[in-house]
Amino acid sequence: MKFDGRWLATGLFVALAAGPIAHAEDKPAEQTQKNIQVLKGMPTSQIGPVMNAMRASLGVNCAFCHVVNGDKWEMDKDDKDEKKVARKMIQMVMDLNKTSFGGRPAVTCNSCHRGATHPVGLIPLPTPAPATGEEGDADEKEPAYPSPQEIVDRYVKAVGAADAVARMKTLVMKGTRESQNGKPTPLEISRSEGDKILIVGTTPNGTNTTASNGKTGWVKNPHGQHEMDADELAQFREQVKVYAPIKISAPTASMKVVGTEKIGDREAYIMRGEGPNGTRQRFYFDKQTGLLLRSFSATLSMIGSIPEQTDFDDYRDVAGVKIPFTIVYSNVDPWASATRKFAEVKPNVPVDPAKFDPPAAAK
Repeated sequence: MKFDGRWLATGLFVALAAGPIAHAEDKPAEQTQKNIQVLKGMPTSQIGPVMNAMRASLGVNCAFCHVVNGDKWEMDKDDKDEKKVARKMIQMVMDLNKTSFGGRPAVTCNSCHRGATHPVGLIPLPTPAPATGEEGDADEKEPAYPSPQEIVDRYVKAVGAADAVARMKTLVMKGTRESQNGKPTPLEISRSEGDKILIVGTTPNGTNTTASNGKTGWVKNPHGQHEMDADELAQFREQVKVYAPIKISAPTASMKVVGTEKIGDREAYIMRGEGPNGTRQRFYFDKQTGLLLRSFSATLSMIGSIPEQTDFDDYRDVAGVKIPFTIVYSNVDPWASATRKFAEVKPNVPVDPAKFDPPAAAK
């Protein structure tokens, strides 16, 4: 859903795990969009993610409810009965959560639809045998898990010695970005001291560049160029931590280790906590190596939680530091979801500081 070109320019190529961009003046949707009837009060920044959450829940595309004439979307029109039904269903979900779950968004569109346009009522067969427990299971003690601080300390150590990380003054990563169409396109990321980063992706439609010189941020794509506002820049800095050698350096006060889970063939500790803007976060650390395998976040909205997930794989040693050469990002928006595979990661190569500054036309 292309509601905000600025969000797409940043989100499409960065799109990591920090939720939709929230602006200082994130006005209610009815103040910025036409014909908002049910989702009044929802922040404008959540329009795209919420629409994509509904789209994914029903397994449809945007044209299922919305009117499109040629290449022009007329989102405000009510020509389709599907849109009128959708409004009733959204109201039903909100009423159900309010009256039965204390306002907690426990029920979502996906609770009933599961990727189908009509609610899925039948139980799929064959059903698995129910889990059985021996008497006395309830008396068993919960396993003892490491503390969040121990988990993070072990992770930082697994990434590499502090001096090795500190010696990485610059880092240039070259590889590909493969989106839902299955076609890889060139991707290059340059990092430098002072929170400088430049992300350049080449697509059949042109080059997309997102960057920050440590003070300001900017976006340039075939549609134009603009400077990030303060909130976009803050969000961008949070997102690009995924390309830093250390993704999380200290646990927050809300974090706790809640169990273990298998990620692929690896057993991982689960560390849960609250992130920026009330997001719910989970981090999965390899029990054997200590490395971060997955980060997950869920942003609360009026119709339920909107999930995002980033998986880290193929860790390799780069000058004494473990770097994931494969990063897989998953989002309810299939056009934002992508797999990034790096063929070349070089530390401490010369990087012209001027590369991080916006082109003269944007000043």
